[in-house]
Amino acid sequence: MVISHLCDTKGCLRDSHLLIESNIINQDRRACPGVILTLKFTGPSTPKQIIQFKPCVHGINHPEAQGDFLKFTCRKIQVLIQDEASTKYYRSLC
Repeated sequence: MVISHLCDTKGCLRDSHLLIESNIINQDRRACPGVILTLKFTGPSTPKQIIQFKPCVHGINHPEAQGDFLKFTCRKIQVLIQDEASTKYYRSLC
């Protein structure tokens, strides 16, 4: 067993970012993309809206998560912005 660090920030010692896990899971977290947020962008004067939220596989599969997937999710965030032009282009390819 080793200590996994959820946020990959050097020097961070927050208790909520440290977990005791197997070495295999600890190594797997290095390549994990973390949380993926998809935002919808409709124009410069309107706020972006979160239209999809996906916690990482470690948060989803952790045996103690009990529905709170963020508690054990890697503390990295990818943001995907979906705008109308990109959506139209994507649909034209299908």
